[in-house]
Amino acid sequence: MQTTTTTKRRRLRRRYKKMAAAVAVAGVMSTALLNGFPVAKVFAAPQSVAESAADAATAKDKNQGDQAKEKDRDRDRDRDRGRDRDRWEMESPVQVVMANAAKYGFNATRDSFSLLAKTGNRATVRVVHNGQTFKVDLERAGGSWRITTIRGIGDRNRPATYTPASFFPGAALVGPIAPANQNTVFQTNAFDSWSWRQANYPADMTFGVALQDPRTTGTDSAIPAAVLDGTNFSRQMLLFARVGSVAPQGYGVGIAKVVRNGNDLTVTVRTKSPQSGDTTATKADDYLTLDRTMLNFASPVRIAFTDQYGTVLVTYTIVPR
Repeated sequence: MQTTTTTKRRRLRRRYKKMAAAVAVAGVMSTALLNGFPVAKVFAAPQSVAESAADAATAKDKNQGDQAKEKDRDRDRDRDRGRDRDRWEMESPVQVVMANAAKYGFNATRDSFSLLAKTGNRATVRVVHNGQTFKVDLERAGGSWRITTIRGIGDRNRPATYTPASFFPGAALVGPIAPANQNTVFQTNAFDSWSWRQANYPADMTFGVALQDPRTTGTDSAIPAAVLDGTNFSRQMLLFARVGSVAPQGYGVGIAKVVRNGNDLTVTVRTKSPQSGDTTATKADDYLTLDRTMLNFASPVRIAFTDQYGTVLVTYTIVPR
């Protein structure tokens, strides 16, 4: 009897060891999810092993489901990136400049447009218009490109220009100052009869502003000493215009009007080239002193020089130190 009992115990121990081994296999499947492992081998095991196998199968299904969701998310991200890339390309700086060409005196059909530089949120587009090269500066803001400045490159026949986009009629890409702040601070009709009939201005025609006596800094400004002596730079600033290298008769340049618009000045100059029978002496330069206290030099001050035809000749921006 005792022998029989012992034999039964040995058989039970062997059976228990087989069950434990099967449970160990099921555990490996549920954690490592070995590919190709025949799950059916453990289904014949006792109930506890079968439950472990079922858990392994559930975990595998869940993992496959997670992988499918991850693929969907990747596909959605790729689609969104593609849309952003398409939108970026559709709203490229070149296309923005072409779309607004007429506002700035360009021709979207005949002129040449090309991307000169693009770094971060800034870009520069090169425009060739009527033989002259312009650089159009843009900034990226609010998901789109905004034109900020148009720079004309000077050459033998044309002076360099620097014009904020807000100076162009209808541009309104930089908030305009209220018209109520605009007032004329100087005007003369002495040059009303003048006109320029030549195709180009002299290459060395210049316009400028002096906020201090250039003699104190050793600067050779070519401004006559009498003009400098008559300017109180503690309260005044000096505007000047020079016609450049021309014949001694028939030419001229004069400051005709100055308009203040908030903290900006627009200086209108009139020019003349020889007319038939004109033997008058060339007026080579002109100077004008203005009260500098009308402007807030703690903020940027823009001074634009334009001719009688509305062409911006040059723009200066004075920034506080």
